[in-house]
Amino acid sequence: MAALELKIPPAILLLIALFGVYFSPNILPFVPSAHAFPELRATIAWSISIAGVLVAIAGVVTFKMAKTTTNPILIGNASSLVTHGIYRFTRNPMYLGMLLIIISFIIKTGHVAGIVFALAFLAYMTRFQIKPEEQMLNKIFKEQYRDYIKRTRAWV
Repeated sequence: MAALELKIPPAILLLIALFGVYFSPNILPFVPSAHAFPELRATIAWSISIAGVLVAIAGVVTFKMAKTTTNPILIGNASSLVTHGIYRFTRNPMYLGMLLIIISFIIKTGHVAGIVFALAFLAYMTRFQIKPEEQMLNKIFKEQYRDYIKRTRAWV
């Protein structure tokens, strides 16, 4: 297991990505920002952000109703495999919700270079959070989990 696997809480990674988006014009000054249609961008951004929050909350609520852990660091404590509700459409609604929030912030700020941070979040979460979680869930739930991943995508 790599040193970074399951070590940094996803909420902290979300904050890091949002800071990265905010400061992306300073970090990547050669990428222009989009300033056109600020009201339209704000409306789209709020819509995507609300969708992201709702998707993430749906994931948490479904886990709570199934009485299993929502702590991504302690995935080995999972008591049941949740495949209903929002989990019929995505295996990672909480992480998808976070990604949508990052995308909404990129749109709101117009910081096009922030896409780098959204892609970095996606790549990091897949490699250091989702893959180790999947390995653990495969060990715990075996064939039931393998059947689930065949019919449900990791992100969307």
